[in-house]
Amino acid sequence: MPSLPVGLQACLPKRAYPEGLCIEIDQKTHYHEPFSKILAEILEYLPPKGLTFQELFLSLGLRGQLALCMVLTVPFLLPVSIPGSSVPFGLVICIIAIRAIRDKPLQLPEKYANQLIGRKYLQFVLKRAIKIFSYLEKFSRPRLLVLTTGVFSQIVNGTIMLLVSVMLMFPLPIPFSNTLPAYAVLFLAAGNLERDGFIMLAGYLMTFFSVTYFSILFFMGTEGLIALFPWLF
Repeated sequence: MPSLPVGLQACLPKRAYPEGLCIEIDQKTHYHEPFSKILAEILEYLPPKGLTFQELFLSLGLRGQLALCMVLTVPFLLPVSIPGSSVPFGLVICIIAIRAIRDKPLQLPEKYANQLIGRKYLQFVLKRAIKIFSYLEKFSRPRLLVLTTGVFSQIVNGTIMLLVSVMLMFPLPIPFSNTLPAYAVLFLAAGNLERDGFIMLAGYLMTFFSVTYFSILFFMGTEGLIALFPWLF
């Protein structure tokens, strides 16, 4: 699979397009472009077969790891989990969190880097993502920088994201079991990317809700879950 220069172009592999079409993006303007616009460009030129995780990552350019985290949370921003997505998507976010803690660039295992995400599924994800990020971009700006800058905050935020990504990986057919961790990852990644401490605080809050919810499910046990969600068992 061809590798693409991150930040110099948001360009999908030429084999994906009969015309070898490529979206050229300037390195400086790409980072400051609205994220929703970058997603719209990817959606417009989406290959017929979809994209692999690695192709999606490279197409996001300088936004890279955090941007990929945000995109991967979109399918779970609903009260009911989507079967078959929580484990691979959660695992990729988990790997990103570990690399962020160690301050290393993303290196996905080949098995997951080459895993294909279908075109229809990506269209669904990207369309929803564009709406979500268009809304976030209206009020996000650098503030409360103590929460997003420095080695200590990087380690703390990466550890928290690792925790919620593990919770996201649980394939539980229970309402909100994926939704709460997904919102936590979304806000943590967006807060770090935009250097917005207020969004980071929202991520901390959603992490608290996620841990509390999973703790309640754990202490309820199987019998309690059956009584609370009888239609699931």
